[in-house]
Amino acid sequence: KDSLTAILNFLKKQHNEETGLNIVLTILSKHQRSLNHNITTQRAVVNKCALRLLTAMIRLSEASARAVYRSLDVSQQGLAALAKKRSSVDRWSVRALYISFITSFFYVKSPEVVSWVLQQRSLVQGLFKELEKDAKHSILTLLAGLRHLAGR
Repeated sequence: KDSLTAILNFLKKQHNEETGLNIVLTILSKHQRSLNHNITTQRAVVNKCALRLLTAMIRLSEASARAVYRSLDVSQQGLAALAKKRSSVDRWSVRALYISFITSFFYVKSPEVVSWVLQQRSLVQGLFKELEKDAKHSILTLLAGLRHLAGR
């Protein structure tokens, strides 16, 4: 797990889920424009930071996942384009983090959130394009998410 997820989980355990959710809601309300920009920028390091943050926020709780999906601008082409940003050098490429980001929605208990993600064709189709070129851990992340989804 990355440090953002660890921090949010620590807050959830030490305080309560509401504290973590308040942090998520504050970030979304005050920095949503910046997050959307950081997703669409051409700089991979910035894309990765934004994806890590959003993934950690989704993993916190069902309410935080719902807040993230409601705040996402899926109409922007930059979000789906992240699925094409591979790296042969970096294990955690933008694409690997994109796969982790999308599959994190699969673990949310809310059928509303999961069905919303699955209806976003541009987001989901990018997971499967040229999957054979992905690193083993990316493929396993996707398969684990799909297995969890199928087991519901």
